[in-house]
This record gives sequence, structure tokens and C-alpha cells, in this order.
Amino acid sequence: MPLPDEAQLAPVYGILATDVDHDGHTDLLLAGNFDGFKPEIGRMASSYGLLLRGHGKGTFTPVRAPLSGFFVPGQARDIARIRTLRGDLFVVARNNDRPLLFRTNDRPTVAASRARRVVASLPFPRTSSVPSARGR
Repeated sequence: MPLPDEAQLAPVYGILATDVDHDGHTDLLLAGNFDGFKPEIGRMASSYGLLLRGHGKGTFTPVRAPLSGFFVPGQARDIARIRTLRGDLFVVARNNDRPLLFRTNDRPTVAASRARRVVASLPFPRTSSVPSARGR
């Protein structure tokens, strides 16, 4: 099955298959972009990250960043999941930039923040940020 058009706007370097919204179906988190071309060729930077909600039959529906809260500017290179007592933590590594952290909990909501701040939760609707353990 081909991915939706929204997943093909720019190169994708990080894909994580996991059940983000806890509905029993595998979802996909995608991030990418590439700025390393000669100026006359231009940049491949049309993506700001994407959540693809899985339907369990190999099909996916894109959920745009304003709704999902999964917003990844810049050149992302990988996405990893870390299991914690407070829920899953998703780390997005970016080229020459700070990583981004996304946290899930039992409620299906999403929000994003820079590495020093962790927000809750994946996916729907956006929530306010919460200071990290370091208090920054």
C-alpha cells in the first residue's frame, strides 16, 4: 500500500511504527527533510513531521501537526521510543539541532517541545508544556 501524499512531501529519515493512540492499530510517526543540496537545486524541507493513524488493514490517515501536536521542524534523522513509568517518550533526533521530545500517557493527546521541556501527550488535542525534571 502506498503512503498518503502528505508522507511524500520531503525525504523521510525517521519512521517509528507504534500504537500512538492506543486503539490497537499500528500508527506511524514520520520525520525528515534535507537541506544539503547545492543552492541551485534547492531544499527538500516541506515536512514538519507527520502522524499517520493506522486502521489495521495496511491503510493510514494523515493527522496534520496542528491537530496532532507532532511538529518537527528542521532536519530530523531518527525517532526512538523510550518506555517510562509515565508513559512512552518519543525522541526525535535532528541534524545540528536539539532533539525534540514527545510524551504519551493514558489519555490520547499530543504536544511537542524542545529537549529541555516535555509535554503530554500523543495524539489529539494539544496540551500545555510541563517542566522537565531538571526544572528548565
